[in-house]
Amino acid sequence: MGSQAHCVLGLTYAYKGIHESAIAAGQKAVELSHGAALFVACLGLAYAEAGLREETQKTLEELNRLSQQQYLSPYVLARIYEALGRRNEALDCLEKAFLERAAFMVCLKTDRRFDDMRPDRLFQDLLRNVTQFIHISPARDIVKRFSSGALPWSPMRTSGAEIATFAAARSEMTECCTSG
Repeated sequence: MGSQAHCVLGLTYAYKGIHESAIAAGQKAVELSHGAALFVACLGLAYAEAGLREETQKTLEELNRLSQQQYLSPYVLARIYEALGRRNEALDCLEKAFLERAAFMVCLKTDRRFDDMRPDRLFQDLLRNVTQFIHISPARDIVKRFSSGALPWSPMRTSGAEIATFAAARSEMTECCTSG
């Protein structure tokens, strides 16, 4: 499997609370991507959800360094901060992600990692702004196509080998999500 598939698999394990497997998948994603920021963030989220604060903090420091050279969506950082219980920093990152029109913001309404923040007035205001933007912009059609599965996970072209890799990852994720 490739780095993207390992990242998605790691996030699935983290969602299920299988932290050791989530961390292993995140580490493999970082290795295969040669340390690309998005995959380091995937590992950071696995650490945060496992309660490994020291490793998470080191990962955040690495992400701050990497973000000087590579784009990293503030939405991704918000997920890590929220997993650590650092709500103000998570909200700051989400606000920045909204201002940047970060693609992941279309997931804000349903991303379970932000469930504890939902009652917060600032979160509700941000969610309302995101929802209004989606409904009044050309992004609405893209969001519909993305959520229906008509668009690939990544905007890059996908080869036959990558499709096979994603199929293998999907199979493993299905097994993970249906067991236990």
